[in-house]
Amino acid sequence: MAWLVLLTACGGGRAGAPDAQTMIDTAPVGAVLPAPDTTYPTARRGALLARPALPGPIGGEWVATAGLCPEPPTFHLLAPGDSLDLMIVLRSPSEGWTTGTYLVASPEDTTDAPGTARIGLQRVSYVDQSYQGARGQIELSRLDRLVSGRFDVALRDLNSQDTVRYLGVFDRIPVDSLPPAECQAAARGIPPGVR
Repeated sequence: MAWLVLLTACGGGRAGAPDAQTMIDTAPVGAVLPAPDTTYPTARRGALLARPALPGPIGGEWVATAGLCPEPPTFHLLAPGDSLDLMIVLRSPSEGWTTGTYLVASPEDTTDAPGTARIGLQRVSYVDQSYQGARGQIELSRLDRLVSGRFDVALRDLNSQDTVRYLGVFDRIPVDSLPPAECQAAARGIPPGVR
């Protein structure tokens, strides 16, 4: 008896046909973006792997090189590729080289404070794109004969000023001493390899 009352109150258990007007979809048509992938790439020994949080052309895998400069006291992680180059420069903390977190200095910050990081990316294509780290952090989990770590940064496109979240890992890359000429170029704000 209770079911009969419930079914009668609900219209007999059958749904009526919707009005024709309610079936018109008024949502704007546009691209549906996937959710950002904020997980780090899987590390591979001797390599640097990086990718944007949203799909894009600036991801890659590189055989990287790393080096220390005594003057100015900096660490360089270089990942040159066929059409995409990545570079990280860390300034030595005042207490000397250590593992831990290095905060990315904004491009407007020209002080080169100890314990800070810079990151840059250049894509050579039909239209060249250059990116500079705007904020974020680079974490070193190992720094001796080998270097390992990861980064989560916001890169700013130098043409459009748009930012993109960029995640990467580097694992057991050999660390060497850099030639003085490359160290001095970096001291003037010129990345090693650029003349």
